[in-house]
Amino acid sequence: MTFSDTLKIVTRNLKRRKGRTLLTAIGVTIGTAAIVAMMSLAIGLKENAVRSISMFGSLTEIEVYPNYDVNTHRQVSELDEGAAEKIRSIPGVKAVMPKSRYNSGQVELQVDRKTCDTEVIGVDALAGINFDYDMAEGKYLTGGSNEAVIGYYVPEMLREKRRPRRDSGEEQEMSAAAPAAVVPADRLSDDVPRTPLVNRTVTLTAAKTGPGGASVSKTIKVKVVGMLSETRSSPGSSVVYVPLDTVRELSNWAGELQGGTSPREGRESYMNLVVRVPERERVEYVVDRIREMGFRAFSPITELKEINKAFIIIQMILGGIGAISLMVATIGIINTMVMSILERTREIGILKVLGATIPNIRQMFLIEAGTIGFLGGMAGLAISYAIAGIINLIYRSTNFLQIPEEAVGNIAVIPVWLALFALSFATLVGVLAGIYPAVRAARLSPLNAIRQE
Repeated sequence: MTFSDTLKIVTRNLKRRKGRTLLTAIGVTIGTAAIVAMMSLAIGLKENAVRSISMFGSLTEIEVYPNYDVNTHRQVSELDEGAAEKIRSIPGVKAVMPKSRYNSGQVELQVDRKTCDTEVIGVDALAGINFDYDMAEGKYLTGGSNEAVIGYYVPEMLREKRRPRRDSGEEQEMSAAAPAAVVPADRLSDDVPRTPLVNRTVTLTAAKTGPGGASVSKTIKVKVVGMLSETRSSPGSSVVYVPLDTVRELSNWAGELQGGTSPREGRESYMNLVVRVPERERVEYVVDRIREMGFRAFSPITELKEINKAFIIIQMILGGIGAISLMVATIGIINTMVMSILERTREIGILKVLGATIPNIRQMFLIEAGTIGFLGGMAGLAISYAIAGIINLIYRSTNFLQIPEEAVGNIAVIPVWLALFALSFATLVGVLAGIYPAVRAARLSPLNAIRQE
């Protein structure tokens, strides 16, 4: 008996008992649909979580800060050029970009008659070339003097200066001594007019109290060469990035030593360092080496690791729930095949007399059971795609998880590997369920089978 003959007999038997085949396959369909739908939810939630984390920082970047004693709250490690060189020497580090903040208060940014308070942060522009910055407009710092890059929300923070009151002669015009009001993040909206700033020259004004209590100010003009994207900016913040030299100039003028020159050792220290690693797989290793040096190191990849652990457990739980349905379907296939043996005992005896071997009979029943599993798996997979589509449609229209709009994707995701796994698993379940009936059918005595009425 050839393999093609076996397939013809299997096809005939399945067609002859369409109702029973359909009902048995429905059990596999429900089990497959349950597994795929639940696993797709876990996968989709994980991808949305990863996308949200990626919005607030590159997965290949590490933020490094000085360490502090938990008891005295004093700084026990200093980020200076020596520390930056040590970190650059760690295998896998592509670039290190120092950052320094002007710590003598906020700086007023002015363009035309509009102003806002800003936080000025100096960066090593040349090192910044090795970092991938999402720009909404323009370009990142190129290393030239008097350049600036603004955060996405700075144009929304600008407000008109108030004019002086004529009745009392009191000067109401806003200045560095009377900072502009910053709009809270929750009050920002699309209705707030945005002032174009890229490729324009703006004025940065810092103020301090001089001798005799008089207010003294220092003004620096910078050209805005670019604006960071919304995903790279914190809502409601007004940060301006300038070259390190600009912050040094302001800090020296204000007599600010922190972030400028250390009075103890006479060397420059930084607010923090940003470390770039080319491959995500190397981030954890670099973080561990930096911490061993005595610094604090943070990376979104560490949060991602914890998320992966949590979602592996979720996938196992949801997949296990779906697998229960498939186990019930397995019992249904066994029952169907055993009943088929009782109904086809005489047929099996005739086949053996005509030359069918024990392996032929066993193969025939295994193929029948596997086919039922395959058909049920195909139907279950189709239903899973339909369920996932409906869930994604509802999710995108409501966004009930309150994920940022830029990070909203599909909450139910069925990757190719999951579809192939589900189909293969359903077929395998069918084959395994057919082993007992196949062995039982193969052991039937041809003479006793023929005598069976």
